[in-house]
Amino acid sequence: MNVGIEALSVVFPEHIVFSDEEIEHLKKDGINQPEKKTVNSFAGQSSTTKPVSGGSSSAQSRWNELSQKYKSDPFLGVKKKHVLKEEESILTYACDAARRALKAADLTLEDIDMLIVSSMFPEYIDEGDASYLSAMLDFKGVALNISAMCSAPFVALKIAGDLIAGGANQKIMVISTCTYSRSFSGSWRVSKMSGDAAAAFIVGELKDGQGIVATRTVNSHKTNGIFYNTIEVTEEGVWRRQTKHVKNAGELVSHFFPQLFQETCVDFLASEKIDPESIDFFTSFNATGWYGEYCLEQLGLPESKSLDLFPEYGFISNVFCLATLFEAQKRGRIKENDLVLVYNHGFTSNCVSMLMRWGDVALG
Repeated sequence: MNVGIEALSVVFPEHIVFSDEEIEHLKKDGINQPEKKTVNSFAGQSSTTKPVSGGSSSAQSRWNELSQKYKSDPFLGVKKKHVLKEEESILTYACDAARRALKAADLTLEDIDMLIVSSMFPEYIDEGDASYLSAMLDFKGVALNISAMCSAPFVALKIAGDLIAGGANQKIMVISTCTYSRSFSGSWRVSKMSGDAAAAFIVGELKDGQGIVATRTVNSHKTNGIFYNTIEVTEEGVWRRQTKHVKNAGELVSHFFPQLFQETCVDFLASEKIDPESIDFFTSFNATGWYGEYCLEQLGLPESKSLDLFPEYGFISNVFCLATLFEAQKRGRIKENDLVLVYNHGFTSNCVSMLMRWGDVALG
């Protein structure tokens, strides 16, 4: 069975913050530097996080070289980003994305068998957002949360594809939300890049030859402790997750990202005997201005086969690749039957590479 994305929608908060405006805001309010401790006290990790052996030193050197172009830019390449206002909920935008995807596909909620939700991070910390989104949408089917960090949408896509191919379901909706502007508000270096967004896509049977071609998922537990979460309580008594990082996070990322990209993406194409030149479009999850450039170089692909939205949207985690796919089709950069490669890394979870033969995807 040919299974893949049949409809896709991405929605951003209306409030836009431009980099020059935000830096004045951050200066005025004061910013806390990342704490010196290395891991969450309940994470069960050792007190130090060090690079493990392996990986290419030349790849890491090139990564560091590319990063130098952004050394003087406090926003690491971000020009603007969409941010929730204090009174807003990302779930409102998630519901909007879901309804747009349904309308684009000419479907109703009754046509959807299952709802899979990935949140970075959920508004409802303990139980997750799936049940609350179900109530807001009046969805009565199976609803569950999946936690796979930034790579969750494509982990969910693989799970949904397997369920549909196996005959257990016909159509599954995946909703992804990112509220990084709130989660990273206490970190000077990361908060400048962090934005918010919501996306929804519907997985179903496509035409012959279309859909998921192959997938590789690599466990990224070696990155445990670089980023960690704490729970803080506001003056109003509201629990809020705060994501922090170790002091040498940049050094560790410069080691692990090239290593994981090689194993998950470059080696994956080699094992599948896929010539990178045959790929029509590529997107990676870009967390800084140079991520996309690095990945394209390692694959030997020209810029014309990709689209870097990091300057426009900033650091939006699990929604970034979905937003890129949406915008790429909208701009005519992806067409039906194109061979599309996605690399979505996730620290403290999984890294995913997925090859898809793009279908006639309805955009909401």
